[in-house]
Amino acid sequence: MKKSFSKLTQSVHVGSVGDPVYGGLVNPIYTSSAYDYDAEVLYPRYFNTPNQKAVVEKIAALENTEDGLLFSSGMAAIMTSMFAILKQGDHILFQNDLYGGTHHAAINELERYGIQHSMVDVADLKKFEGAILKNTKVIFIETPSNPLLRITDIAAVAKLAKKHKILTIIDNTLASPVNQNPIELGIDIVTHSGTKYIGGHSDLCCGVAVASKKITDKIRASALHFGGSLDAHTAYLVERSLKTIVLRVQQQNKNAIALANYLEKTNQTTEQTKQKKGKS
Repeated sequence: MKKSFSKLTQSVHVGSVGDPVYGGLVNPIYTSSAYDYDAEVLYPRYFNTPNQKAVVEKIAALENTEDGLLFSSGMAAIMTSMFAILKQGDHILFQNDLYGGTHHAAINELERYGIQHSMVDVADLKKFEGAILKNTKVIFIETPSNPLLRITDIAAVAKLAKKHKILTIIDNTLASPVNQNPIELGIDIVTHSGTKYIGGHSDLCCGVAVASKKITDKIRASALHFGGSLDAHTAYLVERSLKTIVLRVQQQNKNAIALANYLEKTNQTTEQTKQKKGKS
């Protein structure tokens, strides 16, 4: 769907073609693992079944990019994206404030495959750039970070990466596609743990990676071998959740601002009380 449509419209209508047999407004759950051979061979592990595609179309529209893949978890999306680009002898540069699962995977898996990695404070961009090596192929950032909520300058990192001809991956989970679209700021691959805002109901686990069609095709080529695809039932629930993501996140934003304002006001009152007591 064209970018001119609002996120509210995209979240409801993109990918939701309905039931072609009975005319239902909601996509059916296609539980088949075998389909008639046509122009494209449909198979759950190929990331191309109807329920998988519906979710990807929605998230790609919300993130303003061309394509993507739906995974069984956020870590499946992240690690598959990395391994699709990196090979033995390559180097990946991480910001040092990462989700625990990503951090643990990096320090336990990459070295076993002959892939070097560094973790550096991205707040100091000069220091961060200084950590780039001749064999650096990927820069990975996460903002807001989980759980410390540290903020990274996405556009600055993307500009830095393009200067050195390095691909970029971001974990956009805690911002959601509603609050932040890193593709528009120059990032190459956007990943999410759909267990959080995308799922929204604490009843599913999934992940997604979206990018240009060219990069997505590269990720898919590796994903076919790693097997981190998502079943039709869960994909259906993800599509259900995406129809309300904009409304949910907008309300959560309002709640967070109200809470922050309350805490700030309370803190100011407490400080004023302390000052009065000190003077007396």
